Amino acid sequence: MTVLDLSRRGVLLAMSLGLIVSMGAFRSLDRAYAQGAPAEAATAAKEAVAKNAPATGSDVKAAPAPQRRASVVVAAIKQKIAGDSFNWRHYNDLGSAYYNEGRYDEAIAAYQQALALNPISRTMEAERQQQESADAQRKAMQQQQTAQALGLVFGALGSVGGAVGGLGGQALQLAGTAGQMAGNLGSVMSQYIPGGQLDSQIKTKKEIAQIYDNLGDAYMAKGDHNQAGKSFEEAVGLDPSRMNSLQNAGSAYLRLAEYDKAAATLNRLLVLNPTDSHPILFLRLSFAYKHQGKTKEEAETLEVAIKRLQALTAQSAKDPALLNSVADAYFELSYYQQAAQVYEQSLALRKDQAIVLRRLGICYYAMGRYADAARVLREGVSLARNDSSGWLWLGRSLEKLGSSTEAQDAFNETIASDSEEWGDEPPPVPIAAGYAARSAGDNGVSIRWLEELLFRNPTSSYRAFELGLAYEKAGRYEDALDAFERSVALNPLDSLAKDALARVSQQLADKAGEDLQKAEAAIAGRRSAEAVRHLASALQRLPEGKAKQDTMLKLLGIVASMPDPPSLTEKGERDFSRGNAMLKSATNPESIDRAIMEFRSAIRRSPWWTNAYLNLGLAYAQRRLYRDATLYFKLYLIANPNAKNAGAVREQIYELEYKQEQEQRSPSLLSKLRYKRDYGEAAVQPLQTAEKTETSTQEGRKK
Repeated sequence: MTVLDLSRRGVLLAMSLGLIVSMGAFRSLDRAYAQGAPAEAATAAKEAVAKNAPATGSDVKAAPAPQRRASVVVAAIKQKIAGDSFNWRHYNDLGSAYYNEGRYDEAIAAYQQALALNPISRTMEAERQQQESADAQRKAMQQQQTAQALGLVFGALGSVGGAVGGLGGQALQLAGTAGQMAGNLGSVMSQYIPGGQLDSQIKTKKEIAQIYDNLGDAYMAKGDHNQAGKSFEEAVGLDPSRMNSLQNAGSAYLRLAEYDKAAATLNRLLVLNPTDSHPILFLRLSFAYKHQGKTKEEAETLEVAIKRLQALTAQSAKDPALLNSVADAYFELSYYQQAAQVYEQSLALRKDQAIVLRRLGICYYAMGRYADAARVLREGVSLARNDSSGWLWLGRSLEKLGSSTEAQDAFNETIASDSEEWGDEPPPVPIAAGYAARSAGDNGVSIRWLEELLFRNPTSSYRAFELGLAYEKAGRYEDALDAFERSVALNPLDSLAKDALARVSQQLADKAGEDLQKAEAAIAGRRSAEAVRHLASALQRLPEGKAKQDTMLKLLGIVASMPDPPSLTEKGERDFSRGNAMLKSATNPESIDRAIMEFRSAIRRSPWWTNAYLNLGLAYAQRRLYRDATLYFKLYLIANPNAKNAGAVREQIYELEYKQEQEQRSPSLLSKLRYKRDYGEAAVQPLQTAEKTETSTQEGRKK
């Protein structure tokens, strides 16, 4: 059954495959009312089903959070909890109410309390303890059998045999204790799972899976994608039929730049549901393949995605909600022209869609149609006055049109759209970006906010992009270049980031050329330290490419010949030390990404300090980014060919190259599926049936 079929039947929450699902319809409804868009609220629940492609990597592409307010709903649920404080359902409802208000930390706490109170949680803990006791009993029995065998062999040795016999006695005692523990736990289990209540247990597991799914939504909204992924995986483990949770887990891994896990998760979903999968699944999968360097799989999945999107567009020509689901799929991965065309069709059917107007405005801006962008963004903010992202992009569009006074007014509205007192916490990205975009105000504060926001979510291409714009506004072009390059690396399809990168690169081109000329003069005069200084300056001003690579190799070659290379700069030493501390204490991918950011910053400030290359390579290796790890290990060896650890580093390079080759050679799950080229439907025929004739295989695909 397709999403379209479900929409026609009016089953509002049956198969929403978006990034935030399950209770998304009710949350969208609440958001729409909070944003002052009652007409949009009327169909928000329907859109939550049809719209399967909300933004993944861009905070700007998400609906603006409503202003935090004293909620009648929260108060009513708390009153229920006061009367029945052990009812897990009340805490689940409280978490959803907090979520609707953008109070994600409180939502997480409420969902966790619901999990703690749910009876199945105690059941699962009892199951775990029973399994551990059974394992202990097996181990004890094995020890007993081994001891008895040894006793027979060495019995004639007297004291040795006695010792072994004693060991056997201890093992028997341990086995008895373990058996008693298992029996006790069995009685504990019977309290929670009475005989004949298996169906009830399954139902309860599905309920707790829903709580984990809600918890994952809250973590995603907060930006903690690592915990979100774990929560969605827990939901799937409890209820394997929850393909929504599987989809969301794949999205979380994409946010974490865990492309191998993202591809594996999305492939699993595709194999489970090959014909009903929304085009956004294939778009996300192609994005993961792109970062893995699997060009064949990338092209294949992208072709399927485009065909399905085209077919869905034709089928939903009279349904704004379904059209939005198609446009959002294009928008998510920065296909702005295609997204704009479908958003226009949707707005022709229904004009009062504030979020659609904002996204169309961003598409127009990316396409260079600034007057059209300003027009539709004005319409959008007139419907949703609290849309900080809408005001932000309206200001940028007006700036491009030369209307500086109106632009400043729009940036002021961006800031005024959120009245929250943030204290020591940075505000949401659009608010911080609004402060940075204004001509007046302390731009340094907004930059520190945006730096902290990127540090908290180092794989957000949008946060890196906004930080780059703030640096550019402040005249810090070298820092802007680095931020835009990071944004493009995380989302190579985003034309907004690529245009900004080209603009800043052009701004720095003349100064980079001067640095290179001065470096050549110093090299000719055999002034190594001066040459290194000018080459380091050029590296900060050159975009990624051959010129930068040649400059890096030249600098490291000079460093290799210097008896005493320059020491770390003060800021470089700070970044290097922070990176070491973060790498040592890293417990999740985001922690490693933060260490990578610090090592990269240390190299930017002191590119002659080769230990930073070595540690950056180690960090990339931990992230299973083998190509990047190998590159930095090789750069380390260029500058340190005779280092004591050179042999160990070379061995590491060979091992990583092998792993990279194996990753490229191993067929993906997707490659085990066949595709119909006319529509892009995935067939269910696996490769093991390939010995059948092609005719019979094709017939098997017909429905």
